[in-house]
Amino acid sequence: MIIDIAQNGPWDKLKEVLWLSTHSMEKYEASPAKAAAFQLAQLRVTAAKPAACVMAHARNEQMAGVAALEPSDWESKIYRFLMGKISILLAVGTYTEQLHSYHALLAELETRARAGGLRHLACRVDTRDTAQVHSLESAGFLLMDTTLEYLWKPGLLTPEPPPKWIIRPHQAEDLAPLTKIARTAFTDRMKTRYAEDSHLPLEQTRELYAEWLLESCRGTFAHVVLVAEAAGKPIGFQTYKIDEEFFKATGVALATFGLGTVLSEQRGQRIFPSLLRAVVRWGEGQGVTLSRGRVVVHNLPMQRACQRSGAYVGATFHTFHKWLGSGRPALPCRGVPSGKVSNGQCHSDV
Repeated sequence: MIIDIAQNGPWDKLKEVLWLSTHSMEKYEASPAKAAAFQLAQLRVTAAKPAACVMAHARNEQMAGVAALEPSDWESKIYRFLMGKISILLAVGTYTEQLHSYHALLAELETRARAGGLRHLACRVDTRDTAQVHSLESAGFLLMDTTLEYLWKPGLLTPEPPPKWIIRPHQAEDLAPLTKIARTAFTDRMKTRYAEDSHLPLEQTRELYAEWLLESCRGTFAHVVLVAEAAGKPIGFQTYKIDEEFFKATGVALATFGLGTVLSEQRGQRIFPSLLRAVVRWGEGQGVTLSRGRVVVHNLPMQRACQRSGAYVGATFHTFHKWLGSGRPALPCRGVPSGKVSNGQCHSDV
């Protein structure tokens, strides 16, 4: 049975599911009770958002699963059609029991998403949750990326060799060159889930990363943006955001790496490990004790940079997308002869 938590509650009973699923928070050194409290607080925030919903699946009068759906307003603005994300999807029990809960929750989530006009859904899952992965696949979601989440502690940073570059906070005059770097770095050799999704036009994906960098510099998506400079020019950057709500709920001073890259012609000089160390030290100065950052599994140079800086792998994730657009499945927007893109849809003369 599906229960609309936002409308009918009961919120407190969700703790049973959240408590049993807090293994994913252990790597952040938060106690199970505090991790469950944080997740519950996040669900309440989601439920208060326009067009969002929080629901539970009950089995034998016991809470067996919980899910949350919310619109992705920023991505929707970039791609010019309504997009959403499944921000929480959890179930407890045996593999078969979890499958039952996930199938029921995903069916209701898709019904709500379509009713709200959403045309694209995303969901990130822990790779250890096999039942969740299988449920998403059977519901028509497609795998877009697998990421490794690295963790940094200030005391585990590797020694810094004498640098041939300067690392400093970004300045106003950096915006143009940094935006140029961001526009192409994550869609060419270093493809991300947005770049891998054929329903998302490439030019708008490039614009997404350019805007992400700009919003980080404005303080919307990051507390600091550090820049690597050589010969008076920016050659790389890394954004970094302190997770203030997580600290309030758990007492763990956690921060997250966002966008980061180095110019392709400057790679191989160990510039990026220096950037990572500098960001972790900046966080340490703000009281941060643990930092995290996700790297796409096939981005081997970035994996090596993280390891060289002193990071270790704490978790692994899959990200799935599902296209809800009307009509027959769209052709890929890239490489379609005579293809045209308008309003986020692919059209072809073929």
